[in-house]
Amino acid sequence: MGNTGGNKMRILVFAASLRKNSINAVLVNIASSIAKQQGHDIELVDFSEFDVPIYNGDVEEGKGIPQGSPISALLSNIYMLDFDERLNTEISRLGGHYRRYCDDIMIVVSPEHQQTAEDLVSVTVGTAMLTFNSDKTDRAAYPEGKGQPATTPAPGSGFSDRIQYLGFTYSGAQILIRPGSLGRYYGKMRAGVSLAKQTQRKHNKREQANGLPETLLRTRKLKILYSYLINRRTRLPGRDQKAQGNFLTYAYKAAKKLGAPEMKRQVRNHWKKLQEEIRKPSHRQIRKA
Repeated sequence: MGNTGGNKMRILVFAASLRKNSINAVLVNIASSIAKQQGHDIELVDFSEFDVPIYNGDVEEGKGIPQGSPISALLSNIYMLDFDERLNTEISRLGGHYRRYCDDIMIVVSPEHQQTAEDLVSVTVGTAMLTFNSDKTDRAAYPEGKGQPATTPAPGSGFSDRIQYLGFTYSGAQILIRPGSLGRYYGKMRAGVSLAKQTQRKHNKREQANGLPETLLRTRKLKILYSYLINRRTRLPGRDQKAQGNFLTYAYKAAKKLGAPEMKRQVRNHWKKLQEEIRKPSHRQIRKA
């Protein structure tokens, strides 16, 4: 692979397998690295981030039920009935609160009961033959009073200045969308725009071969999937009745429900970023902003 002509290309790269250590994945990483060294613009797409029914061998060989299947939540709740009942009872006796949604658990207790609560969780998890990821366990200490930021943690204390739960972070003073969720949204946006440009180029080649006018980049679906315009579908030609919501509607509803306008500020630049992706030049692309 070379770039002797000095032409920088935008290349969409994806593996034909979702297994992390498959030959396909290894070859894709090697090819992407070589292309980057040659000065090309690489867009690496991970199909596991998309909400589509694709077989994933790593998930199938693992324990439990794959997340996202229709029956997963029901079966997990049935299995966790005794677990929930025991922890809820014991934490309530400490004057605290226990909440669980799928595999996310939150426990609120006064500082003097912290270690007791952690021991209860550890024993109950073991009894239920489950495991938990200590690296994803957050601890935060909050002073009394609504809207007070978490106490600044001492180095090595195991505490942080915020907790994460159900896709949000809470510092005591602010509720924000998790950075990882924002990163995935913008990653999907970039991948979606790249795929639309790939489709456009394919159609353009056919049109050129038949002496037809070249098709402009279709942006309507991109705007519905990745922008606030999904709430103004009547302003877009060819209204799509199936488009009920996207990440932006999720963010706006969460901001309203939780009384956290700071969430809207997190996504206020999404339109600018979408337009930048659409305007990025690509090989033989006719752009439509």
